[in-house]
Amino acid sequence: MIVYLAILAVQVMLIIDVIRNGRNQLWIMALMFLPGPSTIAYLVIEVYPRLHGNRHVRTARAKAVAKLDPEREVRSARDALDLADTAANRIRLGDALAGLGRFDEALPLY
Repeated sequence: MIVYLAILAVQVMLIIDVIRNGRNQLWIMALMFLPGPSTIAYLVIEVYPRLHGNRHVRTARAKAVAKLDPEREVRSARDALDLADTAANRIRLGDALAGLGRFDEALPLY
């Protein structure tokens, strides 16, 4: 019973999303008669691409990447500095090192 209500709630939310965002009205019929496959298809085709442009999603993704790989920006800045030894690349590497609390390494770069 709870699973049926959950599926019904998801269908209603997606139908409301179709109407609010002016998507093709055929999605409504698909969501009503084929709830499983059409829900997955709608999320992949319509909802997921919209998330890439959302500022909040980009911010959350950047924070997650920073938590999982804190040295990423340092590696990228070192690669840029190896490619071109410019003041901007030195400052970028210094900022990345200072962001990780490695001030002794960052100071000479400034």
